[in-house]
Formats: sequence, C-alpha cells, structure tokens
Amino acid sequence: MTSTPTRPPVDPEVDGRPMSRLDRWRGRLPKGRMRWVVGPLLVLVAVAIVAAFVYSWWLGGGLLKVTNTVQDRADIVQNRLDKFEKAVKAGDEPAARRHLRVAQGAIDEARSAADVPQVRIAKLWPYTRGTVSDLDHLLNAASVIVGSAEQGLTLYTEFSGDRSNLFADGKVNLDALVKGRDALTNVTEAMDRAQSELRKVKGDGPLGSDALDSKKTGLKQIRGVQAQLAPFAPFIAALPDALGAAGTKRYFVAVMNPAEMRASGGAPLSMALVKVKDGEITIPVKGTTSSNYVNSPEGLLGDSPNVVWKRAKGDPFQPPPGQPQRFVNTGFNPDFRMSGEQMMRATPEFFGVKTDGVIALDVVALANLLRVIGPVESDFGILTADNLVDELLVKSYAEQGSDIVGRQARNDALMSTVLSQVMGGGNLRGKAEALLATAPSRHLQMYFRDPRLQQLALDRGVAGAIPTPKTGNLTAVYTQNGNGSKLDVFQKRTIDEVITLKEDGSATVRRTVRLDNPTPPAVGTAPDPKRGYTTRYATNLVISLMPPGAKITQQPTVDLASTVKKGVDQEGRTFAQAAVQAPPDGAAEVSWEYEVP
Repeated sequence: MTSTPTRPPVDPEVDGRPMSRLDRWRGRLPKGRMRWVVGPLLVLVAVAIVAAFVYSWWLGGGLLKVTNTVQDRADIVQNRLDKFEKAVKAGDEPAARRHLRVAQGAIDEARSAADVPQVRIAKLWPYTRGTVSDLDHLLNAASVIVGSAEQGLTLYTEFSGDRSNLFADGKVNLDALVKGRDALTNVTEAMDRAQSELRKVKGDGPLGSDALDSKKTGLKQIRGVQAQLAPFAPFIAALPDALGAAGTKRYFVAVMNPAEMRASGGAPLSMALVKVKDGEITIPVKGTTSSNYVNSPEGLLGDSPNVVWKRAKGDPFQPPPGQPQRFVNTGFNPDFRMSGEQMMRATPEFFGVKTDGVIALDVVALANLLRVIGPVESDFGILTADNLVDELLVKSYAEQGSDIVGRQARNDALMSTVLSQVMGGGNLRGKAEALLATAPSRHLQMYFRDPRLQQLALDRGVAGAIPTPKTGNLTAVYTQNGNGSKLDVFQKRTIDEVITLKEDGSATVRRTVRLDNPTPPAVGTAPDPKRGYTTRYATNLVISLMPPGAKITQQPTVDLASTVKKGVDQEGRTFAQAAVQAPPDGAAEVSWEYEVP
C-alpha cells in the first residue's frame, strides 16, 4: 500500500499573499454595519485613555500647585497672627493692624488659588472631594479668625489700650463702651463660626493628615482665645449698668489701714463715695471716714459711733442682730465676701446712701498704682511708690502719731489725687494691672451686688474669698486690733504647725501663733495707758481658721479669758479665737490643737 505524504497547512492567501496577524485580527471583526459601529468606539476609547492621562496630569499638577500655594500662605497667616499678638501685648496698634492686613492678603491669595478650575472639578470626584471640602472649611475658618482679630484689636483699643477713651475727664464714654461690647460679641460669635468650620474637616481624602493637623492647631488656638475672653464676658456685659447707663450706681471705695488691722485687711479709715449716672462719674463724699458719718457731730475728728444696721445673717464675728457696731469694725470677718456685704449694708445708716459695691484697697495697692500714675505732689511733700507706705504709716506711728491732723490731711490729699488720676483716662490697662498685681496678697478686694461682676471678682481672685477645702488642712490666721492703737504696722507674725498623721488618714494638728511687737520707744515720760492711739502695747484678737469638720481638742489659756471662743463660720469652716497682749519690744503666743478628718 502506497502512502501519500502530507504537507503542512499553508496560511490562506489574501489578495495573492500570505495572511498576516493584522489580517487575522480583522477577520474576527464583525462584518458589514457592525464594523462601522465598533471602529469608532475603539477610537473613542483610545481618545478617552489619552484624555484621562492628560486630565490626570493637568489635575494633579494643578492640585499640587494649589496645595503648595495654600500651605505657603497658611504659614504667612500663622506668622503674622503671632506677630499681631505680640504687637497687641506691646501696645503697638499700628504694627498690629499691619500684620492683620498681610494675613488677610495671604488668605485672599489662598482663596484665589483654591478657585482654579482643577480644584472645583476635583470637588466633583469622589476620590478628591473630601480634600477640596476640607480645604474650603480651613480657608473659611482662617478668614473668620483673621476677621475676628480686627474686632479683638478694637476691643483692646477701647478697654485696655493707651489710647483708650473709655474714661475721660471723669466721664464714661458710653459710645466707646458700646463699641467695645459689640466687638466682644462679634469676636465670641466669630470664634463659634470658626470652630464650627474646623469641626467639619474630616481628613478622609488625599492629604487628609495635613488637614487634620491644621484642624487640631486651629481648634487649639480658638480655645485659647475663648479662654482669654471668658473671664471678661460677664464684666463687659454688666459694664453698661455698672457705669450708670440704666440708672444711678454708687460704690464705696475704702482705703484700708493695716496699721489698725482687721481680719479682712485693715480698718476702713479713709473713704470715697463714687456716683455714676449716664456715664458721668462724681465723688460727692471723700476723706476721713469718721468725718463723714451722718450721725457724727460735725467736725468731730476721730468720732466712731456705734450704730445698729441690718446685718447679714450667719456672720459669727459680728454682734447679734439689733446690737450696735462701729463702721470701722464691719470687716471683722476674714472672708471679704461677708465683710463686703456687711460694709454695704452699713453704708445707709452711716453715710445715708445705699451702695452697689465695695472696692477696698490699702496703701500697698496705692503705692503700686503710683508706679503707673507717677508721684503725687501735696502740701506735705512728694509721695512716691517707694516712700508712700513709710510716709503714711511707719513714720506717722513711729512718731507716736502726734500729727494726727496732718496724717489725715495727707490721706485726704492722696485720696483726691489717686481718684482723679484713675478716672482721668489713659493707660487704663497699666493701672488695672498695677492694682491686680496686689490682689493675691489681698491688698485689693472687691464685692458687688451684681452677680456678674461678683463672679468676675471671684474668677480674677480679687473677691477676698477664703478657700473651703473638702479634704486636708487649712492654715489661715488673722489678727484684729483690740485697743485702738496703730501698732499692727510693726507686727511680725509666725505660724508653727506640728501635724501628726494617723493610719486612717486623719491628723492631729497643733498650731502655735507668735506675735512679735518690735515697736520703737515711746515719746515722753508719761505712763503707757496700754490702750488708745498712743500706746505701745499691742492687743490683738487672733482668729484661727480650720477646715470644715475639724474638731478643736485643746483651747489656749490666756489672760483675756473672755475672748476665747470657737465655732463654725458662714462657710462651714471651723474657727477659734483668743486675744493676747504683747508688751513693747515683746511677744505673745497662743496655741490650739485640733483634729482633721
């Protein structure tokens, strides 16, 4: 059988030539009309791929450029806001405004960069939508913050700046007051809007971590601004009423003399009644307290009558209701919130007017104020920040107080000058800071009937409040002059405590108070009367405050046995008291023992 050899298959020919791969690919295409449909589609796909590549390049390049521009402008804004804050603190208002203009210009440039077509188109795409949305929220917040800084500068200018005209020529500028109050309202509302914008930043797109970092920084800055504004909001809100916009207000200004000590800071031996109506400030009464009592014989210097007034309840350091008391003894309570209330309640009976607040300051506060307003010239010499305490206190009483009339005349001159300087406008911020700097040592204390002002006094530490700890110990000791002398200016006080802790967390405390009386020698040879203005014997009632719940287990033994007392004050704190007498250049001690839960 013969076999026929086979040949390998031969590719079909196309137009007399072998079929190529392209010919085979074309052979798979639909025939007829379908070819005319698929062909253009393939062309469109190819164009779309090229267009997508070009768009990605265009979009990516545009977004990258916008990102770099916005970040650069954001750095400028932050830098200028920092410089703005420093300029405000330095009192350089023109520089502060320049920094704000540059910051606002940088924000405008960032907004222009973010408005390019690439960015607006990118907001339509799911992948980049979040990034562009975050960018918009950050720019909105930045614009609000810079705008509010302008309002903040207005607030500073009207209330604290060197050019503040809130007080001028004994009158409150109500227009400036309203302008400053509106600025505070605008800043507060702006911070809320900026905070709302920042909270909308999600960080769920490209560059999301950068957006979240900016959000965190912005929220921190806003919280800082809000914290600075919060203490002043009730003050500025209450200021129109406080300054007589809605009716007459009266304030009792007491100059406390620590040479005749009271637990609240000194005897109110000099005073002024400040009247404010429709922004106009007048001082109808000022001078020595004793010379202005409505129930004192006219011209009787040093008279201090006993008068009954409607006292506040719960004050264990005052006589029972219905019993008379001197005005100079209204401050027996260590907590000025109570002593201020008693002083306000007493003013109608002693001075014939109701008051809306008490501002108590002593010569230390006045001396600090003189560092700002400058020396005071008087017929009795030049009083400065460095010699005021020595001239009005130490020298007067070291010389045995023989020049009573001259000393009180100097006090009156000082009161008039200081009040006119404070109300005269200019450097209001410096004056306030000078007085507030003395508040921690209670050389400045305030009490107001308006709860908004009183809360501000508490927040700023000028209310003279005594702490009331829920746990632990409280070491607080006060002395009160008991014989009408002025020797407390020389007093040196030492408090010694021995605390024995127990296993259950309680403790036994032994508190010893030593009072040294390093008085200068008496003038003349007459026997010392041991009482009154010229004595060199220091008689002091020592008041010892302890925490709530403390139990006194041992009272002192003293010569003035009738003064030994214990009880609970209006805040629930345990207290004890006893009087001692220290001879000239001598000392006296008194001790208590108590248990702390």
